[in-house]
Amino acid sequence: MRKADADEGVLANRSRRLETTLEVVNCMDEPINARIFECGHSMHAAALLMRQTLADAMISPGYRRLFKMAYMEEDDGAEAEFDVEIRLGFRKAKCEVVGEQIVYVDAMDL
Repeated sequence: MRKADADEGVLANRSRRLETTLEVVNCMDEPINARIFECGHSMHAAALLMRQTLADAMISPGYRRLFKMAYMEEDDGAEAEFDVEIRLGFRKAKCEVVGEQIVYVDAMDL
């Protein structure tokens, strides 16, 4: 393999690494904790419990937080998917989002 071919392969891998943003807006009267994970479609239950967060932040009432996320582009060109978990005390809500989406937290009813 020539060095030029190896360099082109490295450049191709670098070009497939993309960035996106997710925004979480806290419209509640209490602070919330937002955690972002890789999407767990094909993970079994034990793996979902042990996975690491990509981003984690406490968001004060009336504030918003932007999360810059890096991901590898899929072969089919689909946008990256993420799992967002919102916690308020012992209450928890989850949702699946794709990049460039905004998550509004305005009520957590049980």
